[in-house]
Amino acid sequence: MHWEAVEQFIQKGQAILPVNKPGAGDVTRLVDLSGRERDLAMQASTFLKHVLAFFGADLVTLRRRFGPLIGKKKMVPLPLSSTRILIPFNTREAIGRQTRTGWVVACRVMGVEERSEVRTAIQLINYTVEVHHSHAFCMQQLRYARLVQLEFDALHKRLAESQVSESSSLYSE
Repeated sequence: MHWEAVEQFIQKGQAILPVNKPGAGDVTRLVDLSGRERDLAMQASTFLKHVLAFFGADLVTLRRRFGPLIGKKKMVPLPLSSTRILIPFNTREAIGRQTRTGWVVACRVMGVEERSEVRTAIQLINYTVEVHHSHAFCMQQLRYARLVQLEFDALHKRLAESQVSESSSLYSE
């Protein structure tokens, strides 16, 4: 695993993008807060799995848990923590069976600008990601990310409260 790259992304990253690199093929481009790009010799979907594993999660479980909340099975925002939500967007035209999906960290989104009916610019800190979606879809993804964040927080609050009540009842007997 590329734990160093995963930890750097968690600390300073704002986008995971699939890219076709001449001579290397399908690689992952990571974008940090300064707008600097770093390419890794692995597919973006593989790097995403590493990021999720760092948090003890996996894609299927998070989709099953949070997808029904927003009525989706695919393109579901993924909570890593209460402040880190990854939002999926189609960031390229796929060649063959390549993934088109890139991921941006919700709290790093500074703006959304319509470029055409089917293209939108997601403005991050010192970086812009062109996506293959309408402006309305992008705004909806941002709303869905907020809903997922609220549900994630509520879930963890309920768990914390139940643990407190269980531990206090242990001492009251």
